[in-house]
Amino acid sequence: MLVDGNPVPAIVTDRNLSSAGLSDTDVCIFTRAGLHRLIEGSIASVSLGVHQAPGARRRRLSARIPDLATAIWFQLALFVCDSRPTRICPRCGMPYTQKRSDQTTCGSDACCQAERRAKKKVHNATDAGYMAIQGDAD
Repeated sequence: MLVDGNPVPAIVTDRNLSSAGLSDTDVCIFTRAGLHRLIEGSIASVSLGVHQAPGARRRRLSARIPDLATAIWFQLALFVCDSRPTRICPRCGMPYTQKRSDQTTCGSDACCQAERRAKKKVHNATDAGYMAIQGDAD
């Protein structure tokens, strides 16, 4: 069997993958291939169309999705195919796609505000420490 052009063993009878002779890389290849196959089968009913919103100058390519389950699979496909890094928000624990290299939270108002408060607290503590050192030097 070929996965992404690479030959891989097709049948694994032992549930212990390391004793079956599969490396972590092999397991990742199998997992990706299985996920891609699931996604492709689940979004087969999605069709593409051209849509122009009222007042818009340009037409847009849009997906026509027949039901909620297909919409969920379509969202997963978009997430899997996105080349931007995925991070876990340190504030709420939810995954997010990093849109900027300096982005540190998911971008929700609560998480951004908490991050600003934490940075301000560290900055104030650093300033207070600097002032204490300056006071000792006098």
